[in-house]
Amino acid sequence: MWTNETLKVAMDVIKRRTHSLKRANKSWNIPMNSFFYHLNGKTKSKKMALGGVLIEKEDATMITWTLAM
Repeated sequence: MWTNETLKVAMDVIKRRTHSLKRANKSWNIPMNSFFYHLNGKTKSKKMALGGVLIEKEDATMITWTLAM
């Protein structure tokens, strides 16, 4: 499974033409379709619920409140 960081690195080398799509596919194990979608801007944005992730203290407070209810 690839991450956004590996995709970013792979996209960078593809755009600089140091790797072909096929070579990047084999090097980082990222599907060819993912490259095509990202190169053509056809990806859906990933939105996070409630504006982000809770910090540890907020998470503990929510768990305690939920269990109390």
